[in-house]
Formats: sequence, structure tokens, C-alpha cells
Amino acid sequence: MNIVSVCIGLLTIWFTSTIYADALIPSLVIKGQTDKQNFIAVELNPDDITANFPTYEITTRLPWVNHFATFSGARLKDILNHYRLFGRQIHLTALNDYTVTIPYLDIYRYNPIIAITQDQKPLKIRNYGPYWLIYPMSKYSELNTPKYHARMIWQIKTIQVEK
Repeated sequence: MNIVSVCIGLLTIWFTSTIYADALIPSLVIKGQTDKQNFIAVELNPDDITANFPTYEITTRLPWVNHFATFSGARLKDILNHYRLFGRQIHLTALNDYTVTIPYLDIYRYNPIIAITQDQKPLKIRNYGPYWLIYPMSKYSELNTPKYHARMIWQIKTIQVEK
């Protein structure tokens, strides 16, 4: 009887923590020095992104998804331009502290998006969300390399522009 009670208790804790983790949507922090030399740090959530920026879709095949998928979100360049953040490099950090650095020119050359949905479903932490940098790999064959795969960071928590 004790073993059954312990198992039920553990399952309840696991199930509740899984639901709770998905219910908590971490903010995306955008930071850097503006063109007027002011340092800013702005927190956004998926609703802020949808309300304040045009939504774009990228339909592409990714190494981590077994089919063509349609991702939607705001273009990274639109977000950075809105806050007047310009520079040479962009550092993106994930919830697990994985960090990538992309050249600023990438956002003009390829128009990657900060995806918040995949196939019209909100991205959750358990499926690469809530924020995932998506490049249009199917549109530009040169993106289908380990270098660009590594740049498509998911579970993004901060984006920092370096002058």
C-alpha cells in the first residue's frame, strides 16, 4: 500500500510540475545600446510580440522536425529596429544558458523570425519554445549547414545587441 501511495504522489507531482512549467511563459529580454547611446532592456511575451510587430511565416524543414513546418512570429530585424538597436553582432542565450552569436547582417540577408508558434500552435518550453530563432532553410540552401543549425537557438531568454 505504501508503494502505491508513493507512486501516486510522485506521478501527481510530476504531472502538476509539467503543467505548471508550461503555464509559466518566460519573458524574452531584448537589450543593448540604442543609437542614442542609451542602454535599454525590454521584456516581451508572446502577446507583446503579436500585438506590436507584423507577423511573418516561414515554412521550412528543420533537422529537429520530421516534416515541413510553418513557424510564425516577428522578424528579428523588426524587433531590433523598433528599439533602435543596431550593431555588429547579436548574442542570443537560451534558458539553459546555451549562447550563439550571429552577425547583424544575417537579419537583413535572411530575415529570420523569432517564432512563437509552430503549425499554428504556441511553442511551449517542452517543444523548443516559447521563442525560437528560425531561418528560412528551405528558401536558402546555403543555410542547411551545421553553422546555421547551431544559430537556430530555441528557448531563447535574452537577445543582446553588441555595437
